[in-house]
Amino acid sequence: YLYVRQNRPQDALKALNDAVKKQPGFMGALGYLGSAHLRAGQAKKAIEVFRTYKERVPQSPWARVMYARALAYAGQYDAALAETQAVYRDHPDSLAVTVSLAARQAQAKKYDEATATLTSGMAQFGEHPALLTRLSYVQLQQGSAEQALPLAQRAVDALGDGRGEPMAGYAYANLGHAYALLGKKAEALAAFKKAAELGIGIEERLLLLTDERTKPLMQDSANPLAAGTPPPAAVGADTTAAPAPAEEAAESEEDEGLDEGVESWEEDEEWSEADDWSEEELDDEE
Repeated sequence: YLYVRQNRPQDALKALNDAVKKQPGFMGALGYLGSAHLRAGQAKKAIEVFRTYKERVPQSPWARVMYARALAYAGQYDAALAETQAVYRDHPDSLAVTVSLAARQAQAKKYDEATATLTSGMAQFGEHPALLTRLSYVQLQQGSAEQALPLAQRAVDALGDGRGEPMAGYAYANLGHAYALLGKKAEALAAFKKAAELGIGIEERLLLLTDERTKPLMQDSANPLAAGTPPPAAVGADTTAAPAPAEEAAESEEDEGLDEGVESWEEDEEWSEADDWSEEELDDEE
């Protein structure tokens, strides 16, 4: 866990692999190992880990959702969607599963279905910032800046300062993206500054950089998100497979931030129907 905090992914993987070998029944370490593989861009290894986890604990919806996320990271969007739909059928009252289902639908380019899932989710759970942020992202993917802007703004308003909320940086990035598409440079730069302070992934920056409409602003020296952004070819979604397009990698990166914002995703905390993701548990795994 400390290695992850210190941005030492290989050391983290070694420590977790050692823990799993010494204590095969240590499910907390096994789950964290799968997450570490995802952070390291090793989707195939993450699939193996989470498949093992869900086979050992078949009643764990968390393991099934994480297995689906790993499939999506590997580009297996249809399989990931089918797995998440099955979890959703079993747990229709889970906010986290609802957000994950919408993410898988968006990755499969089923934007109408993702919109319907998120709209239904807001009717059920209220305007949770994770739902608002995901819906604004879906609108941006379709080029609907006018619809994305108020959604992102409501997410930002709900998050307040945003510190300690993993999704906050992405909410501000979406807000800046919408402002940029609408030609409001000053507002976009202010939102991007806040996103940079709160933290977003390289992949999200790449999505902005590869969008021809926002590329000039991403190359502006006044934009704090421009610093340290590599060219699109520098980032691959899986080091064990062919690199994925920057857009797909960005969706996975944002998905992780949103998921972590719904729940801490700490693998050593059992997730059951009686102990679904609660407001008190909103925390950042990383």
